[in-house]
Amino acid sequence: MNIKNLVILLSLLVAFSACRKQIIQPPPDDLGYSYQPLTEGHFVIYDVDSIIFNDFTKSIDTFTLQLKDEIGESFTDDEGRESHYVNRYRRTLRTDPWVIDHVFYITRDNFKLEWKEDNQRYIKMVYPVKLNKKWKGNTFLPTQTNPEISWLDDWDYRYTDVVTSFNTGVKTYKTTHVIDHADFIEGDPGNASAFSARTYSREVFADKVGMVYREVTRWEYQPSTTNFRKGFTTIFRARSNN
Repeated sequence: MNIKNLVILLSLLVAFSACRKQIIQPPPDDLGYSYQPLTEGHFVIYDVDSIIFNDFTKSIDTFTLQLKDEIGESFTDDEGRESHYVNRYRRTLRTDPWVIDHVFYITRDNFKLEWKEDNQRYIKMVYPVKLNKKWKGNTFLPTQTNPEISWLDDWDYRYTDVVTSFNTGVKTYKTTHVIDHADFIEGDPGNASAFSARTYSREVFADKVGMVYREVTRWEYQPSTTNFRKGFTTIFRARSNN
């Protein structure tokens, strides 16, 4: 191969490499712990939008409010692990005072981040963070014995994007990890004569902030009974934090 042809080949290889999507991984020594701060007093404020599909009234209702999750004091859980209370406050308008809604808790060990909310235990993150890494985030849920939450069964949580910017709809966070939980369609939603269902869930965690986005959709359509969807869509969008 002469010099001219070699130069052309090398140029094409460089151009091809530049066009390929760059895959970013966290630094080897960054396990991902900083994506859920546990300092007492740390908080995140969310704008929350909910859509309720009511098959009894055959109506679609929308609700908006604000929630604030604030890290509380630490304690030792039943397994001897350090855990932290999270106080969730709510208000309808930004001018309203915050009112306590409920309390849940977070536990982080060397390998995973757990949330226990409404007596349900979720594995929100696993460490170290790695693109496309998968785990059973709902493995502790009693989905086999509780029909009301059977739709949460056997989800594969996965890091679908890491060390990336993410816009919540009200604010952009420069360094986040995106975790997809579920994206299922059952039946044919375009067929009004047949059963169908939709399940979708995603969360996003930002460095030194915590969860900044959550979207969950679950509805079912039963043509033989109500001919109307039953279910909900809820979206959390982080607005501010300290």
